[in-house]
Amino acid sequence: MKRIKGAGTKVLAKKKHSDLYKLLGFSEDAKQNGEEVTSVILKFSIEPAPVAVAEFLKIEPNEDVYYLKRLRLLDGRIAGIFETYISQRFDFKINIDEFDSKTSLYDFYEKHNVIIGTGTETIEAIMPNSQIRKELFMEKEEPIFLRQRITYSNLNVPIEFSKNYYKASRFTYVISLSR
Repeated sequence: MKRIKGAGTKVLAKKKHSDLYKLLGFSEDAKQNGEEVTSVILKFSIEPAPVAVAEFLKIEPNEDVYYLKRLRLLDGRIAGIFETYISQRFDFKINIDEFDSKTSLYDFYEKHNVIIGTGTETIEAIMPNSQIRKELFMEKEEPIFLRQRITYSNLNVPIEFSKNYYKASRFTYVISLSR
């Protein structure tokens, strides 16, 4: 619960805990926790890779990539906005008609014989710009988590670069350390 001056007490959704020791897609992680994942596709296009994205994907600047922007929901509640740039250097074509509200990109890759190997990810707390706040239906400024990930195939070839914006009030990250 959270007290809001002038508005009373508000019941907050339970925070989702994610363990950061295994490479999982959003859908896989949610399913392990018994949650239902759905998506709303906000944009799908083929466009030239921005310079920074091309560097992450180890492709030529302005080489065409698939761009997929989705609103992600857990149990019907908004969890985040995912922007994914997918390399076209693999033996599959993405047809947006193949995607629906339940499609997992990682399942799509494996269905097309692209085996996911590793990932490199950063997580930082940021203040969202007005566009992200609007897309996440946030009424006021509050921090969000920005997770950026490069996902590699088992042959160490970059498959995708994703920028995922999560409502910080809904997530806690657990990192397992050993010595």
